[in-house]
Amino acid sequence: MRYKSQLRSVLIIYDHELVLSLALLRLCSLTLSYCLSSLIIWPDFIMSSPSVFGVASFCIITGASRGLGRELALSLGSHLGDKSLMVLTARSSADLEDTSKQVSACSPGVTVKTVTGDLGDESKAEDAITRMFEGVECSQYQHAMLIHNAGSLGEMSYICDLSPGLQTLRQCFTLNVTSCMALSTKFLRVFPKRDGQRRTMVHISSLCAIQPMKSLSLYCSTKAARDMFMKTMAIEDSELRVLNYSPGALDTAMNDAIVTQAGDSELREKMAENKSTPYFLTTAATCKVLLKLLTEDTFESGKHIDYWDVEVPPKN
Repeated sequence: MRYKSQLRSVLIIYDHELVLSLALLRLCSLTLSYCLSSLIIWPDFIMSSPSVFGVASFCIITGASRGLGRELALSLGSHLGDKSLMVLTARSSADLEDTSKQVSACSPGVTVKTVTGDLGDESKAEDAITRMFEGVECSQYQHAMLIHNAGSLGEMSYICDLSPGLQTLRQCFTLNVTSCMALSTKFLRVFPKRDGQRRTMVHISSLCAIQPMKSLSLYCSTKAARDMFMKTMAIEDSELRVLNYSPGALDTAMNDAIVTQAGDSELREKMAENKSTPYFLTTAATCKVLLKLLTEDTFESGKHIDYWDVEVPPKN
């Protein structure tokens, strides 16, 4: 009897352990099934898209000969992976070559191509855009980027004092709007939606795109047009990352031109005063914030984001 009692106890313990083992096995099976189903239902979550930086990239930067354009080339160049191609374009061949040499020295793994051309001249802009993409094979790159930096202030007069005729208006809109649209269209045709390839388009915007300023009607109008063009592109192509980035008041030739040439005296004085405040930024500082936005990649596509939306404004 004692033997049978002991045997029964052993069998009970064995049964409990067997039940527990089967329960654990069932739990593992359910977990595995969930993971496998996740692979099917959420492929983008498991199979993440290419990194923003550190991969073979194709990158166009317009207006890259000096100022912010040059700083963009240097900053982005240092973040691109080996076998990347950076295309720099501007009107000045000498300044463009200087930028190219600086990028090559800092980023030896990046091939730099320069395209000299005037995007404000209708007779030359189309040819310049074509040359930017010559020999480009989209499958060679994991990330394709287009940085719209080129732009002109245009005539800085009150609207009633603008030069008569269409030439002044046409030249400003060709550079700031028409060529921007044409280049964007070409970019999307060369780099259509493709599995495993990231695409990013950045418009170097301005406060003038959302806030009118006296004697800067042409600049404000064209910047607003570019902003809206980018916003529309963002809703048409959900896989394209689009950013309207306002870099803040910068220590560049463009700012100096406003200080010395703007038709509105109050605007001239305000821009001159900005130079002695913390709101007056270096090109390196604003590029750092842009790189932060692109790296984190959490911004709403198409949104207008100002430097001071990211950084804490200085206390008065």
